Amino acid sequence: MSVFDQWKDTRFFRFVQVTGLTFQLMTLFERILLRHNYLAGAHMTFCLVGTRETIPSDFSQEPGEDDKHWRDPVKEAFYFSDKNRYRINCTDPNIKISYDFVIGNLDESACLTIIKDLGTKLGLAYNHQSTPRCFNYNTDVFPRKQFLAGRR
Repeated sequence: MSVFDQWKDTRFFRFVQVTGLTFQLMTLFERILLRHNYLAGAHMTFCLVGTRETIPSDFSQEPGEDDKHWRDPVKEAFYFSDKNRYRINCTDPNIKISYDFVIGNLDESACLTIIKDLGTKLGLAYNHQSTPRCFNYNTDVFPRKQFLAGRR
């Protein structure tokens, strides 16, 4: 599964794949720790290395609120103009986001809350001041079909 792509001189990270993979890893580690009767606190650090001058891509394409979907910079040619590319470029060399949580309290809803916060913070790193674009347009619904299709 690829969370990074490059086309000519444009490098981009795939939001749905990054957040979906993070969700899967959280679930895997939760199950491993629960199997060993560990219910206490845990710390997760999400790191995305090499983000400076990258753009985001792979926004949710499944319909959301009012049957709308996000406009994806890779699929929309006008985003590749110099003026627009500058606005969505990440200026941070790396993105690092940390979370503390209790394994015994980490159900699907708690994981989803963390993933939504992660999506929001990733979006802010790319100057998006909207709901996370790795979820269906203006919803809390993660595009599982799109994520699974992108894994192939």
